Amino acid sequence: SRPVGGEAAATRLATNGAMAEWSPDGSRIAFVSTVGDKYKLMSMSASGGEAKPVSNDDLTPPAYSLMPYNRVQTADFSWSPDGSRIAFISAKDSVKNVVVARTDGSGEADITQNAEKGRTFACPMWSPDGKYIAVTSSDGGAFVRALVIDADTRETREVMRTTAFARLIGWAGIHELIFATLQTKMASLPPETTIVQVDTVAGAMRTVALLKEAYLYNIHLGPGGKTIAYAAHRDGRDNIWVMPVAGGAEKKVTSNNDSRLYFSGLTWASNGNSIFFGKQMRYSLLSMVTNLK
Repeated sequence: SRPVGGEAAATRLATNGAMAEWSPDGSRIAFVSTVGDKYKLMSMSASGGEAKPVSNDDLTPPAYSLMPYNRVQTADFSWSPDGSRIAFISAKDSVKNVVVARTDGSGEADITQNAEKGRTFACPMWSPDGKYIAVTSSDGGAFVRALVIDADTRETREVMRTTAFARLIGWAGIHELIFATLQTKMASLPPETTIVQVDTVAGAMRTVALLKEAYLYNIHLGPGGKTIAYAAHRDGRDNIWVMPVAGGAEKKVTSNNDSRLYFSGLTWASNGNSIFFGKQMRYSLLSMVTNLK
């Protein structure tokens, strides 16, 4: 870790880690570590120290797209808003389940009771009030289901079922979920991606936007769920665009003049005023967009 724009020396936290995520209060970092051919979820103080496993269960292996290099899921694990728990997808004995582990090491629980090896879960994400976890699920058939699970009682509600490919982008409010969907064959750079909002109480679904030539795996919801940012390849070049979830005109916030340059790994700053992203030709370069007003 290193302060942005600061001169302080970097702190090496782990020598075998990836996909680091800060806790909501910034005091801890969770990350994925490889042990042989297994993936483990670890946690440690942001100031350094000993890394400890969040769970003894294996983590479902993360997946990535090819050029540009983007994580397929918006979240492979997620902190609860109060930082006391982490939700992730376990792969214990080759059976997938959603697990919630307490970060103080006091215990964990499978909040799904799946026993079928063919069923998958993806992208666990906490609601803003910390009561629910949204997740997508598939059994390899024609449907993708969106589920909302009560983190304490394990009560599960299906809030959407679709034959389209659906990637969970995030919570736009306590009762609203945002998805990127494709009706055609899944592709990293489809001609058009439909952004939909789902009311988790009423089950109603509305189209938010149609994104032209946007990278399916590089669409991300900003803090507070009010703004979508995405990388799109238009006129032969990659650029970053933003638009309000409530509807309205999209805005280009980069000016890329190099057709050989690809954008990847888009991430919002916690204050919502800046966007970090990678630049790729053959190697990754980290950049930041500021002053988005």
